[in-house]
Amino acid sequence: MATGCHARVVHFQGSGSSGSQTITDALGPGQTPKAALFVLSGATSLDTLTSNGRISIGMTDGTTQRSVGYATEDGAVAGSARSAARADVDTVIQMPAGNAGGALDIEASFSSFGNNSVTISWSAGTTLRGFVVLFYGEVLQANVVSLAGSSSIGGTASTTAPGFQPDAIIGVRVNLAFSADNSTSNGMISFGVATRAGSIKHMCSAATVENASGGNTSSGVVLRDDVILTTLSSSGGTISSGARLAVSAFNADGFTVTTSNAAVSIEGAFLSLRLAGDTCWAGVETVTAGSTGSKSITTPGFKGLLAIFTGPRSATVNTVGSGQGQFFVGACDRNLTQGAAGLQAVDNQTSTSATHSAMRSVDCVDVQQNSTTYDWLANQTAFTSSGLTLNVSDAGTGDRILGVADLGVDRPDLNWLPEATGHRRWRRQLARM
Repeated sequence: MATGCHARVVHFQGSGSSGSQTITDALGPGQTPKAALFVLSGATSLDTLTSNGRISIGMTDGTTQRSVGYATEDGAVAGSARSAARADVDTVIQMPAGNAGGALDIEASFSSFGNNSVTISWSAGTTLRGFVVLFYGEVLQANVVSLAGSSSIGGTASTTAPGFQPDAIIGVRVNLAFSADNSTSNGMISFGVATRAGSIKHMCSAATVENASGGNTSSGVVLRDDVILTTLSSSGGTISSGARLAVSAFNADGFTVTTSNAAVSIEGAFLSLRLAGDTCWAGVETVTAGSTGSKSITTPGFKGLLAIFTGPRSATVNTVGSGQGQFFVGACDRNLTQGAAGLQAVDNQTSTSATHSAMRSVDCVDVQQNSTTYDWLANQTAFTSSGLTLNVSDAGTGDRILGVADLGVDRPDLNWLPEATGHRRWRRQLARM
């Protein structure tokens, strides 16, 4: 992101046995990472839909780790189809079982960072697929902390745990407080990013599915541009929006969040990143109905080093979408290595529930439609001087909105580039030496 900072997207498949697994960044800069963002899909094969919609998101700064998991059951009688969520303070992966109402399927804890690598320890063998974003750099500062917002509308809560002023904050939450192996039914999940440059900017998505609704399945989604985390709930077929958290201040030693929409304290886990004061941007973009091919996103106004994506099958920002159950998180680094983990819970099933997961190997956008097809897919083809370019390979029938975060500035004074021979080098622009 800034001079001497880097971010890399690395695909991995879970270890087939319990214990340590080292995930190696084959194109890494020859450094030890300082932070990692893990996204694990419920899919066991790349680019293939797998039954049971599941995802786990976790983060670590090498000292502190936090993780959440979200699951929706496939192939169950609609009135008893389950959804669940988990939150934990001692792992970076926390995956609920697809059919056990919140019971743990698999988890992994952070062990160590190494040269171009991260090592985690699995509770049991698994073949689930995912990706990890590794953050490098001598000037990079990173911190992971969980923070509960105020229980009053307009109330604030602050943390000084980072000890620095972040340039970007990545947040995640489920409908639980963070504690050891916490779990619940009626699962929901929210993921978002807030950035500091200029005015504070946000993007976040959320999804929920009612647990054992007693009738047809019921799900909902939302994509917002005014908060980093939000709440959705589903009851009796009605999707409701609850408390939200916005980053209202990037302080010299941390940040402040403000509660809105409901007087309820909600808790998120946050990965704060200090990129030497570099520019970062977050927001929501629109993709035109039925339009495949190139899509330029120029709102950021700079050339970044890492892009993060999220969003549902929706056309209107800040509006709850009933009858939808999509959720995904994707990322792309400057070498255009990218991945996206997504899920879908098909709404209003009268006989049996239909949910599924996917891990895309060459896409950063993964919005699914039903148990066999995608609503729309996209891969990133370039970081440009004003933002980035996507290639939409499968377009939805209506307009679609997309949460985008563009982090860091690609500077010519110190670039790390992979050599064709497989070796690495640091290239300094002589004019700046």
